[in-house]
Amino acid sequence: MPPKTQVNSATGIMGVTGSGKSSLLATLAKYVWRRWHKVTLYYNSDGGGFPAEVQACVALGIMRVFRMYTRDPNDQGLSFETCQRACQGWWPKRIDPATGEVAPGVEMIPPVALRFEMRCPEGHVVKTVPSEALLTPGICPQCRKPITKADMRVTKTVARNKGFEDVGAVMYDGLSSMLAWEMRDMGHRAGRLELKGEESSIGGKVSSGDLKFGGSTRSHVGFVQARGEELVHITLGIPNLVVPPTFTMLTHEDVDERSLSIIGPKIAGRAKTDEAPQWFGNMLETAKITALQGNGEQRILYLNEFTDARAVRHLCKHRGSPGTMPAYLIDPPEDPAHPELAFTGFNLGLFFEMLDGALDRRIEEVKAEFPDAPGLPEGIVEVGDNSIQSAPQPSQEASGPIAVSTGPATLSTPSAQPPVAAPPAAAAPRGRKRAAAAGPPPAAVSPAVSAPAGDTPASEASTPPPVAETAAAPVPAATAPAPVPIPTPAATAPATTPPAPSGVVRPGVAPPPGRRPSTPAPSHPAAATAAVPTTATPTPPVPGGTPAGMTVTGPAAARPTAVSPRAPAAAPRPPAARAAAPPAAVPPATTTTPQ
Repeated sequence: MPPKTQVNSATGIMGVTGSGKSSLLATLAKYVWRRWHKVTLYYNSDGGGFPAEVQACVALGIMRVFRMYTRDPNDQGLSFETCQRACQGWWPKRIDPATGEVAPGVEMIPPVALRFEMRCPEGHVVKTVPSEALLTPGICPQCRKPITKADMRVTKTVARNKGFEDVGAVMYDGLSSMLAWEMRDMGHRAGRLELKGEESSIGGKVSSGDLKFGGSTRSHVGFVQARGEELVHITLGIPNLVVPPTFTMLTHEDVDERSLSIIGPKIAGRAKTDEAPQWFGNMLETAKITALQGNGEQRILYLNEFTDARAVRHLCKHRGSPGTMPAYLIDPPEDPAHPELAFTGFNLGLFFEMLDGALDRRIEEVKAEFPDAPGLPEGIVEVGDNSIQSAPQPSQEASGPIAVSTGPATLSTPSAQPPVAAPPAAAAPRGRKRAAAAGPPPAAVSPAVSAPAGDTPASEASTPPPVAETAAAPVPAATAPAPVPIPTPAATAPATTPPAPSGVVRPGVAPPPGRRPSTPAPSHPAAATAAVPTTATPTPPVPGGTPAGMTVTGPAAARPTAVSPRAPAAAPRPPAARAAAPPAAVPPATTTTPQ
C-alpha cells in the first residue's frame, strides 16, 4: 500500500539522552521493511553511538549505517559538506557496512542522477551517458546507420544510482550533534584566521603546537541556527521515500515570548527553541516515567502538547485530524521475564499506522460529505498546453457597432482645431466711441478680442464666442498696427471732475510700444481736443485683433484688476514699417499741476 500524506514534512523526535530516541528509529526501520520491503539509511553523528536495536537491524541489512565523523577525523573542514550531502540523501561511495566507517574525504554519491539517452532517427537506443558532453556522433548498433549531431535524438531522464534501488527511508541521529559539529568547525576556522569579525569571549586564539583554536561567537550561533532549518527542509527533496525523513535531537528548557517555561528541541543557541517545532510536521517527545501501574519504568512517546507538574509546556504535535490520535503511546513496564513486550507501544511504526488509519476514516467522512467529488487522478498528471488559440471575437450584430479609439483618451479637452479668430470689426470714423462687448475675463495667455457691440451685424450677433484656449491670429511683423483710438467724452459717463489739460501727464498711461518713456512724442491731432475723463471706461478693442507683444493702453481706472500674462513679444518691425506708422497719442511729458 503506498504512503499517503506522511512524506510531506519531516518528523522530529526530541528527548533527553537515554530516553529511547535511537531505539525508536529502529522500530520505524522494521516497519518500513515489513510493509514495503525497503531499507533505511541511518546517518549517525551522535557521539553516544547507537543501541543494540539499531545494531540488530544493521546486522540484518534492513538498516545501513554511516558514521559521519569518520569522513573528517582530522578537522579538514568537511563538517558542512558532510551534513549538507547527508541531508540531501547522498551516501559514501565506499563504506564498511558493518561499522559504518569511511575513508577521510570519501566521495559522496547522490540518490538519483541525470542521464542522457541518445537515439537514432529510427528510435533505436544508441547510448546512455551521464553527461551531455559525451553525446558524440556514432553508428547505431541495430540499423548500422551513421548518426550525426543533426539527426540524433536526445532525451533527459532521471534514474536511481546504484545502491539506492531499495532505499525507502532516511534517519538522522541527530540534529543537535550535527549543529554542534558545525559550531566546533567554525571555532577552528576562527583559530586559523579563516573567519574574521568579532572575537569570542575568551579574547583571542589558543595555540597548541602547530594547532590554533578559536572560540564561538554570536555570529557563529546565528549562522548555525539558520543551517539547522536548512538541513531539515532540504531532506524533503530526497526522492522515493515511503516515510518522512526523521531527526532526533535533545531537549532544551527555555522561556517563550510570554516568559513562560517551555521545553523544545535543542538547537545551537537559545533563540530557536520555540520556533524549531514548526520545521517539522510531527514533533514527538520520548521519556521514561515511573510505571503507572506496578513497579519499574515505562517508555512513553508524547504526541500532543502538554504541561507537566512544574507548569512547563512541552512543544509536541502531530499532523493527524483532531480527536483521531491518542495523547501518547506507552510501553508496558519493563519486565525481564517478558522482553518481547518492549517497544510494543513505544513504537514509531505504530504511530504511522495509526496516522494512516485515521486518514482513511477521514477520507470516508469527506467522501460522504461530497459524493460528487472528482477523485484523485492516477499516475503523473501534466498541465499546460502549448497550442495557441484565438480568443472569440464579439458579434457585431449582437453587441452593436464597436467604437474604436484612434488616440489616447482625454478628459474635458477639446479636439485639436484651427484657431478661430473673432470676426473683423468694421472701421468707425475717427473720434467715434466704440464700446467693447462685456464678457468674462479671458483664461488663455493671449485673449481673443470680440467685435465691437455697436458694429456687429444682427446676423452675427448669435455667433458663439470663440474658444477661450484659442489665441487671436497674430499680425505679420511687416504690417504697421492701426493707431489706438482715444475715447471721447460723448460716449462715456458724465465726468465727475473737470478734464485735465492736454499738457498734463495722465497717471497710469504707458508710452506706446517701441518708444522709450523718457522720449517726448508729438501729440496726436485728436488728443488736443479730446478730454479724457477720470472715471473708469473700458478699453476699446483694436480692429483686427491685438498684435502679439502689444498692449492696449488707456486710463488707469479702465484697466481690469486681473490681467492674464502677456504673450511673448513679436519680432521687431523693419524701419520702413515703423516710419509708416502714424504717431501715437501721447500728451507732452510735463509736470504742470491743474489749478
